[in-house]
Amino acid sequence: MLERMRLAAVPLLAAPFAALFACAPQPAGEFGRGGVLLVAIDSLRADHVTCYGYDRATTPVIDALAGEGVRFSNAWSSASAILPSNAALLSGCDARIAQRVLPPDVQGATLSYWNLPREAPHLAQELLAIGHATAAFVDHPQLGPALGLARGFEEFQGVQRNDDATLRRPSPEELAERFSSWILGRAQDERWFAFLHFGGLEGLGWDPTAPGDQRFVPRPSLEAVPPVGDGEHVFHALPRSRAAGGARTLGEHEASYDGALARIDAAIGVCIDSLRRRGLLGDTTVVVCGTRGISFGESGLIGDSGTLDPVDLSVPLVIRPAAGRRFDPGATRSSVASLVDVAPTVLSLCGASVPPDMQGVSLASVLSDATARARRLAFASCALFEGWLACGDDFAFEESEPWTAATELLVRSWYGGPAPAAPSPRIVLSRRASAGVHARFAPVAFDEAVAALAREGFASWDAEVEALRRRLHPNDWDRARE
Repeated sequence: MLERMRLAAVPLLAAPFAALFACAPQPAGEFGRGGVLLVAIDSLRADHVTCYGYDRATTPVIDALAGEGVRFSNAWSSASAILPSNAALLSGCDARIAQRVLPPDVQGATLSYWNLPREAPHLAQELLAIGHATAAFVDHPQLGPALGLARGFEEFQGVQRNDDATLRRPSPEELAERFSSWILGRAQDERWFAFLHFGGLEGLGWDPTAPGDQRFVPRPSLEAVPPVGDGEHVFHALPRSRAAGGARTLGEHEASYDGALARIDAAIGVCIDSLRRRGLLGDTTVVVCGTRGISFGESGLIGDSGTLDPVDLSVPLVIRPAAGRRFDPGATRSSVASLVDVAPTVLSLCGASVPPDMQGVSLASVLSDATARARRLAFASCALFEGWLACGDDFAFEESEPWTAATELLVRSWYGGPAPAAPSPRIVLSRRASAGVHARFAPVAFDEAVAALAREGFASWDAEVEALRRRLHPNDWDRARE
């Protein structure tokens, strides 16, 4: 069992690489060396990252990467749940291609409904095919071979079981140590790809016993103590597992969350430092993103994710390309981007072709050209209830059906009782608000033109996704009955 590393202050990235990184690109296929480090952080709110306007210094390492790379200020996850959001990130496709449909009378576990099929594209598999050594270091029990996420990784270090058969999730420091040990075995001219998934914000940020950064204190404006719900997912109350046996205010929860984020940021710094000591940092493309957000009550959830509200789906995305790739160091791009674009972007930066089934689009041109646009709209789904979200350059349009939530508890907690006999869809238009704490998007009056654009765009996207999903899952119940 790996020993826990001592958390230490991590220096910001060393000397700027602006001149080195702004070189003209080499022709595709001529990137003979270099690596890719993809860091995914679960439950990471974009508005709690310092370089995204947060008023606390939670992420000095991510901020430094953004200063040397490109920050996307309008990036969106494909789903607000951990399984589909990571499936979308690694496959470069809408999260629903990993969704299986079971007969209505079959009671299946979570993993029965989600599986990334072997025929689906996978970033690790594509990079392995062109000669990259591949490894994954994850800390969540649901992100493993059972979902199909391990495909393409020569080495997959997931959650281990203790002698008493209980799951033990590795700490952020342990994940950093595992990556650092693995990178020691890489040759200077070797091509490699490593995926790190930090899920600690889902748990560490709500556990009063977990070590964190003590610099952050509760805000007086968040002094309310939230009620505790009867289940894991419930609206207007804290999930029972997050209560931790004590009456903590929202401000205390937020301070713990920020402390856990600072701890994860420091662990990322350990990884960056390992690359620097090996002389590999300049030739490494580093991507850091959140896979979904988390709500402190704004979306109706407290300490939980699962809605189609921007707070659950607006995520940070920072790309710092390796030497020789064309981009604008320190730039911010406000055009809309999706996490399904990460996989094709990485492949483009590695000089590899993008599989035709990848539904994301490469952001490579946007990295170097402020006027370039990779897409018009980004889409999200797979929430606790039926519905979808369409996001443009400055808006987010949600159309959903809260009465379709998976459990009666969720439905009743949303409506404060039984659902209406003839419920109406929830339709919310939000636009970009001023930067700052909890204020990146705010609801505005209905706009018919925006609604028409969103509905038309999602209808086309939905048809494309469903056609691909049915082709990749030929034995599903809904396909077999036709």
